[in-house]
Formats: sequence, structure tokens, C-alpha cells
Amino acid sequence: IIPIMKHKKINLSDSLFSKVRQRVLALFYNHPQSDFHTNEVIRLTESGTGAVQRELANLTAAGIILVNDVGNQKRYQVNQSAPIYSELHGII
Repeated sequence: IIPIMKHKKINLSDSLFSKVRQRVLALFYNHPQSDFHTNEVIRLTESGTGAVQRELANLTAAGIILVNDVGNQKRYQVNQSAPIYSELHGII
């Protein structure tokens, strides 16, 4: 007996990014002119606090997301001048 292996079709972003990273990137790339507070990102992506904070830290360190201090808040926005911006936008 030979088992029939069904191949599940996976899109490119599923194979490259975790679900939380996909949600965070989708939020920023679908609203490139907007900036968000950490709690907004958590609420809008329906993801956990720690996971979102880790993703924001990693994406900021990579230069994909910019962080601006406004008063006592950190506001995050996609870095449209990042060299990888157009490629990521196409994937997302």
C-alpha cells in the first residue's frame, strides 16, 4: 500500500513568517501612512502582548519599522525608505 500524500498549498508569507509577524506586517503595510501605539498593534492584530512586543523590537532593529517617541508613548510606523520595503509590500 502506497499512501497518497496530499500537498497543502502554502502561500509565500506562510512559509516565511510566523502568524504574529504576518499580522503585524499586514497592519503596517496596509496602512503605511499611519503610526500605531503598542496597545493598538496588539488589539488590531488580535495577538498576544509578548509576541507583538518581540516582533516590534525585531522589526525595529532590522529597520523595517520605525519608532518615534511622542510624549511618553512609542509610536511605530513602517519604514517606507527601507531597502526591502517594496519586496515586503509585494509579499504581504
